[in-house]
Amino acid sequence: MVNQMQGTDVIVFQFMILYEIPQILGIINSEGPHWEEVRQFTLRQLRDFGFGKNTMQESIMTEVNEFIELLVETKGEPVANMKDRLVVAVVNALWFIATGIRQKQNDPDLVALTMKINAYYAFKQNLKKKSY
Repeated sequence: MVNQMQGTDVIVFQFMILYEIPQILGIINSEGPHWEEVRQFTLRQLRDFGFGKNTMQESIMTEVNEFIELLVETKGEPVANMKDRLVVAVVNALWFIATGIRQKQNDPDLVALTMKINAYYAFKQNLKKKSY
């Protein structure tokens, strides 16, 4: 998975982590009227892409079943990093929908990518807290 992201995507992602971008757009980082516009556009594109159809539901259920299997493997012990495990499952489902390639949820490359995404959003959250 990480090999597929090398090049421009990785450089842009590293830039996003290291520097504050003055105007970040997108459904996650916007608010107000801009958020509503981006949300409507995103939902329209997802519907055109197949959002809500059986193929998407099947891919999500595959991730849910693997997640449940990982929980069963703990044999009643407390589960460490539950949030991280859920994020890995969501990223993997989205990755499959976008590329048609699915990884195991314990794949080291997938886990590393997810940790970088989490680090980026933790960094952004800290910036917001410092600006108030």
